[in-house]
Amino acid sequence: MNHRNKKYIGLVLISLFLISCGGKPLSKIDFTKGDYKLYFYSLPGQDNGQDTNSFFVKHNNFYITDNSILKNIKEDVIIEKSNRKTSYNFLYALRLVQDGEIIDGGILDVVNGEILYHNGKYEFDLRQFEKHIDGLEVLNSFEVNCVTISNTKKFFDFVDDSGDGFIFTNSEDGENPIIKFNGIVDLITDTTNVDFSSGYDGFQKRFVSDFKDLGDIAILSSNFGGGDSITLTMLWEKDYTSNLPTGYRITKQYNDTIDLPLQVYDIKKEGIISFFLENRIEGYEIIDLNE
Repeated sequence: MNHRNKKYIGLVLISLFLISCGGKPLSKIDFTKGDYKLYFYSLPGQDNGQDTNSFFVKHNNFYITDNSILKNIKEDVIIEKSNRKTSYNFLYALRLVQDGEIIDGGILDVVNGEILYHNGKYEFDLRQFEKHIDGLEVLNSFEVNCVTISNTKKFFDFVDDSGDGFIFTNSEDGENPIIKFNGIVDLITDTTNVDFSSGYDGFQKRFVSDFKDLGDIAILSSNFGGGDSITLTMLWEKDYTSNLPTGYRITKQYNDTIDLPLQVYDIKKEGIISFFLENRIEGYEIIDLNE
């Protein structure tokens, strides 16, 4: 059996965006009052045929600030609940912001024309939505690798202080998912009592339980290619090497270097470059997701 699973920390694709409002998405918002910004941005790590979806190819990451368009989306684009049995295509996250505060959101599936919301699925009329194409504004979107954990923490603070900019964290509370950790380590262990049929969340519990008395840890990735061993990359709050649980062997020592690309939105590339220059950080990488 071949098994390989690599995922972002705290992988909860939906809960971050499902704000607990009654009724359908945006239904409680009065777009005649205040300034709003509705983001549509692609979910990283999702292989849902994005390259073959015509709408997604034309409109990768964007936002809308025109209140009249937002009002039309609420009233005419988002329709009744959907009872169709369709597969999920997590192409876009929706994030409605007012004065820097997230007040609503959801997951948009443009393949099936549906929004996944906290209380179910709703029909999304893509043809009606496309009448407002001129109101879509390109959203600055980058993948940024900060090289080290300490630099990544600084980058989170920089984005938080930038104004509208934000990072897709893939965590339940939207907070910096590595704030508790200071190092990363590669380990190997055997597969005794590992239940692969329960999926990633199931078999990782065995490994997490082995470290529960030491301090905060998170499994960043795992790799099982058959045989009787599995390799793990873990984030640790501090160096637990001297108290390593029985059955684990270190293959790469605890260190600060990390390969964790961050998806950052609504911030200018010049600002990101200035951050690295001012902090004298070398070896960083910036990829424009709109190119």
